[in-house]
Amino acid sequence: MLEFSQFEAGYIISQKDLEQAVGYRQRDQPEAFDYFLADVYGLVLQALEECLPHLKVYPALNFHGLIILDPTQMTLEETKLYHGRRDRLLRKQAEQDIRRSEL
Repeated sequence: MLEFSQFEAGYIISQKDLEQAVGYRQRDQPEAFDYFLADVYGLVLQALEECLPHLKVYPALNFHGLIILDPTQMTLEETKLYHGRRDRLLRKQAEQDIRRSEL
């Protein structure tokens, strides 16, 4: 599920792998897929913080997946782009947490 991408210059969890794991395609259920992606993001974030704290996980810019990068190797522009995507995903994660707490 984790593979190195020279194009992205980091390790990726591809959209295809995520779709196989969840059982449907992103384009068929985009909102549900975003919630699933937010859950996976949280799990990967926790694992990285424990094992490899110098690396960070971000939502990919060019596909509906995740990318693991070394933030010290990113330009300021890249950092802003990835942080914008991350913030959107964190909002989805917060919405998901609120829904779960209401159950």
